[in-house]
Parts: sequence; structure tokens; C-alpha cells
Amino acid sequence: MRNSHDTNPRVVKYFLLSLRDESLAILNFFTYQWYIVLIILISMVCLIYGNNPIPPRTIRVAAGQLNSTLEVTAKRYASALAEEGMHLELIRTRGAIENLDLLRQGKVDVALSQGGVHLSGATDIVSLGSVGYQPLWFFARETAGTQRQDIFSFMTGKRISIGLTGSGTRIVVDELMGLIPADIRKSYQLLAMDAPSSIQAIQEGKIDGMFLLAGLESINARTLLTSNGVTPMSFKFSEAMTRQLDYTEQLRVPAGIISLTAPAPKQDLQMIATTTTILTRQSLHPAVQYMFLKAASRVNAGTQGLLLRAGGFPAYTDKSVPLSNIADHYFKNGPLLLEDHVPLWMASLFERAWFKLLTTFAIAIPLLGFLPHFRTTIFDTMASQLYSEIFHLYLDAELSMNSAEPVKLIERFEKIRDKILALWVPKGSYEAYSFLLGALELLRAKVLTATANQD
Repeated sequence: MRNSHDTNPRVVKYFLLSLRDESLAILNFFTYQWYIVLIILISMVCLIYGNNPIPPRTIRVAAGQLNSTLEVTAKRYASALAEEGMHLELIRTRGAIENLDLLRQGKVDVALSQGGVHLSGATDIVSLGSVGYQPLWFFARETAGTQRQDIFSFMTGKRISIGLTGSGTRIVVDELMGLIPADIRKSYQLLAMDAPSSIQAIQEGKIDGMFLLAGLESINARTLLTSNGVTPMSFKFSEAMTRQLDYTEQLRVPAGIISLTAPAPKQDLQMIATTTTILTRQSLHPAVQYMFLKAASRVNAGTQGLLLRAGGFPAYTDKSVPLSNIADHYFKNGPLLLEDHVPLWMASLFERAWFKLLTTFAIAIPLLGFLPHFRTTIFDTMASQLYSEIFHLYLDAELSMNSAEPVKLIERFEKIRDKILALWVPKGSYEAYSFLLGALELLRAKVLTATANQD
């Protein structure tokens, strides 16, 4: 009875032979086709370098004055981006103008700004969109009849803080004052003061009123809204003002939005507002831009965005600054395809370079698929060369049978035989090798006959 091991396929041995042949094929491919390997490696390096896949881990952000909307916003983004492994270094400044100057000079990577700030020649600065409203508040010392007055009438003969030069408040107030006739404007006692000093002064009765550009998240705005003896006033002509200041919008702030138990504010307010905008350079790493956009969506998705906008934030509202290509893609197509499955930098790289990656794989996959066949290709090439040597020696042996000159046929035969015996025969080429051995045997017989005749 025949042993079953003689008839069953030897799977393990076959697998090990295949593995050996594949390894030798790859080694021979690298040895003989090194220039193809070099081209692939150079292409991959260029693809990786050209798309700058790894983002920086620390980003410098110009954040504005102490307790301002810009600083509070920057802190929220620092917290949100820390979850992505990104550290934000917050740079305190005097306001939106200095933020923009630092961005122009390359001293920061991102600047929080506001609508209405003019770029003037900063061609490489782009917007990641607006992320929230910044209403222009006017706070006054509370007296009988204050709420019945128009703001501009109230200001006559009064001491009014309009913010420091370069601050977001001052930018909007200066343009607003430009709408007031000069003779009326001269009756105002306008004071350049920073927000903390203005808050203390109005609480102590040292000034009569103050402007403040701030969102509801601003500590400064909340402090004033809950201060005794201080009240916010409505802009009765807010619609007319927004038509003349095209970067502003009309906004209603409902009573009690800060506190329902001790209502703050105490009545609905009709206001004008600009927006907080994230500015950066076009060259900022695309993954970092995506991180800011994702953080903006997450921050505004909760209860933090108390002043709502149709369509929500982030949004491209300030058209005076060109929109980043990354932000444009984000607003049109939404989140990255792979951001929930791989690190954000990898999702960003795929989104930007998917066509290049597909092209590279389209070239590389056929080459890689060629490897299993490369082992037989090497054998076929070597066998073809040996057949050529066998053929020429066979002809020389045929001719030497009638030649008077002895030919070193034996030495040439032995060299060919040694090459054939030393030849690597991969799996799949055994039949071709047997034909080569048959040709060698015919040559041996021919050489023996030729040398016998010469003797």
C-alpha cells in the first residue's frame, strides 16, 4: 500500500520554496534593476516633501488684549487643539491691528482679527473664515432716562472712552465717528483708554460712557453687563449704520442672555456687530488650517455661540480678505473624508495628494506585480544566453571535424556546463531547465565526436 505522504501535496515545502524564490527575485530585481528602484524612491521622496505631510506641533497666535473676545477665543482654540496634540502659544497684544502687523512680519502663524481691518498690501494673508459675532457695545453710567436717549445725544459733553489706537474697538468707533458731523463730534470728550482701565473708570464714575467691541464670551463684556450702575444702550439707528459700515451687521441681543435670574441685559438691545476672523498665511500647513476649522465647528456647535447666525459659524462673511484654499474646500465639501479614521495630518495629506498618490500607485503596483515573474525572467534571460553559447560551440564542433587545427572544444564545453549547473532555477522553470540540460547533452556528444575525429 502506498504511503499517503507520497501522494499528498507537500504544502509547507512548496510554500518555503515559493518564499525563497520570491526573496531571491526581489534581491535580483534590486541588483539588476536598481535604476527603477531609484526612480521610485526619488518619486516618493518628492511626493512626500512636496506635500509637507508632518505639521508643526506649536503654533503662535496673536490673541489680543487681556480678557478681550480675541483672547477668550484664542484660549478656547488652545484647549480644543490640545486634543489634537497641537500647542498654541498665545501672544498678548493691544488688539486687531497689532495682531495683523505681527502676522505680516511673520512673528506669529495665526492672528485673530475682526471685520473692517484693512490689509493694505498683505498679498499672502488669507482668511479661515469668521467664527463669531463681536457686537459694538456702548455702556453708560445708569441715570434716570438714560435708556430713552439716543447714544449720540447722550455723549454730548460727556467723557467717553473709545479704546486705544490699534484696538478692535477703536477701529470701529473711528469709522463710526466719521459718520457724525464735525461740530457735534467736537462736543464729545473722547478718551483713549484700554478696556480694563475703562471698566474701572466707568464703575467708579470717572467717565460717563465707553465703547467696547466684544462678544458675549468676553470677560470684559460680562463684567460690564453685571455691574451695578452701568447699563448698555441700544443703537437706535443700527440699520442705517450697517449700510454705511459694510463690514458690520445688524444684531439683536435678547434680554437675559447672560443671566435670567438677575436679567443681564435688562432689555433687548439693537446693536451693530462685526465678526471675529481667523487670519493666517497661505503657506500655513494645510493640516493646521484644517485643525482650526474643525475646532471652530466644534466650539460653535455647543452653547458657546450665544449670538446665533443663520447658517452658523464658521463662515466666510468678511469678503475683504481672500479665503484660504483649504477653508474654501472645507466650506464646500465639509469635513475630511478620513478624519474620523486616521490622524488629521494623514487625512489632510490624502485630501491634498490623493491624485498624486493614485498616480504613484498606478506606476508602482505593476512594477511590484512584476516581481513574482521576475524570477522566471532572469532564468529565461540566462538560458537564452547559454543557448546562444551552446549553438555557437555546436557549430564550431561541426566545423572542426574537417579542420586541421585543433579547437579547445572541451574547455569551452566545461565552462558552459559549469554555468548551467550553477544556474539558479526558480520554481516554475524546471521544465525549461530540463530542455537546457538536454541541449547540453547533445552538445557533449557533438564535442566528443569532434575531438575524437581530430585525434
